[in-house]
Amino acid sequence: STEEGRAELERQIRRAANLVCGPCAVREAGSLAMATANRSCFNAAVASALRTVESKVGSLAAVSSTK
Repeated sequence: STEEGRAELERQIRRAANLVCGPCAVREAGSLAMATANRSCFNAAVASALRTVESKVGSLAAVSSTK
């Protein structure tokens, strides 16, 4: 896994979270409450996806080191 590959994966995860959770800017979200909820959704989605990726990468590294 290269640094470039990791950066691209993080960009894709953030892009997907933004699409799913909605805009985080107050002007785009329509209200401060909606922007706050969207930001919370975005942060949770990104964190969860990155944890999942890290656990999968760790599992793959463990399997490849036993071969």
